[in-house]
Amino acid sequence: MATEINTSAGWWFFITTLVLLFGGATNVSATPRTPVDENEVLEKLPVSFLGKKDNLSVLQKKLLEQPDNLSLAIVLAKKYIEAGREQSDPRQFGYAQAALRTWWNETQPPNEILLLRATIRQHHHQYDEAVTDLKALLKRQPRHAQAWLTLSVVQQVRGDYAGVRASCASLARVASSWISSLCYSQVMAVTGEAERAYQIQSQLARDPEQNNVELRQWLLTLAGETALMLGKNKSAENHFKKALGLGHRDPYLLRVYSDLLIQQLQPKAVLKLLADEVHDDALLLRLAIAAKHAGKTKIFQQYKSQLEARYRAAQLRGSRLHEREEALFFLQVNKNSDKALELALSNWAIQKELEDTRIVLMSALESKQYQRISSVLYWIKKTKHRMFV
Repeated sequence: MATEINTSAGWWFFITTLVLLFGGATNVSATPRTPVDENEVLEKLPVSFLGKKDNLSVLQKKLLEQPDNLSLAIVLAKKYIEAGREQSDPRQFGYAQAALRTWWNETQPPNEILLLRATIRQHHHQYDEAVTDLKALLKRQPRHAQAWLTLSVVQQVRGDYAGVRASCASLARVASSWISSLCYSQVMAVTGEAERAYQIQSQLARDPEQNNVELRQWLLTLAGETALMLGKNKSAENHFKKALGLGHRDPYLLRVYSDLLIQQLQPKAVLKLLADEVHDDALLLRLAIAAKHAGKTKIFQQYKSQLEARYRAAQLRGSRLHEREEALFFLQVNKNSDKALELALSNWAIQKELEDTRIVLMSALESKQYQRISSVLYWIKKTKHRMFV
C-alpha cells in the first residue's frame, strides 16, 4: 500500500517527535486483490518495524480485553503514531485513532486524549477540529507547553502568523528558551525576518546542551530551508547534509534536500539518495522527476505509473492529502499546468506553508493564469511571506 503523506510534514515531524518525547508499503491498486497463492508475500515490513510488531500485538490484545484502560490506549496510540512517522505510513494513524475509540467522540475527554486526538486530526488536515481540541486542553492547563507548541504548528500550517506569534509567546512563559526560540524563528523566517531567524537557528544549532537527535535534525532542516530563502544554497546543503548525518530517517528532510539537488541539476544524486524510498509518495515523485531529468526513461515510466495508481486510489477514498504533491506531478511530470494550478489552489485553500504557496506560483507562471492567483498574491504581500522558488 502506498503512503499518503501529510503535506505539512516539516512541522508534522516536530509535533510527533514531541508527542513521543513529552508524554514499507507496497503499491496501491484501485481495487482490492485476492492473492492466488497463500505463500505470496503481500508486503515486506521495514526492518526497523519488525521488532516492534510483536510488542504492538501484545498491546492490541490487552486493549481488546481492557477497552477502558486509558493508560494502555495512550501507550498504544503513541506507538502507532511513532510507526506512522518513521515509516510514512498513514495506516498507523488510523490504528492510533482506533486505539482511542472509547474516548474519540467524547466532547470532554481526558487531557492526553485531547492532545493525541489533535495530533491525529492535524495529520488528516482536520485543522479546525485540532485547534478546538488544543484550545480545550489549554483552557484546562494554561501551562501545557506541548499544547502551546502544537497549536503554533497548526497555526503555521494555516498561515495564521499572528496566532503563531501569540502561541510562541505563551510557550516562552512555560518552556525552555531553546524550544520557544525555535518556535519564533519558524514564523520569522516566512514573514520578512529571515536573516534574524537564520541567526537564531544558527545559534541554537551551536547549543551543546540540546543533544536530542530528532530535534537537532529538525533544527538543521529548518536552518537549511531558511538559508535557501536567503539565497545561501551552499549553506543550505551543508545543513541538510549534517541533518542526514545524524542517522535518523526523516521523510521531510529527504524531500527538501532532494528538491535542492534537482534544482542544482543533480538528478543522479537524488536517485541514489532515495533508492529505497519508493513506498513514500512524495519521495517517489522526486524519484520520478530525477529519473526524467537523468534520461532514465524506463524507470521514469515505472515511477510515473505507480504515482498515477496511487493518486487514483486516493481519489476513490475521497482523500485530499495528496493535492500539493499531485499538483507538482502534473506540473513537472505530466506537463499539465492547468490541472496543476487547479490542484495547487485547492490545496492552498486548506494550508499555506512555503511549498503550498510555491507550487501555486509555479503553476500560475507556467499556465500564464495570473488572474487566478490574485488572492494568493495579496496574501503574500499582506503577510510579507517569503519563500524560495
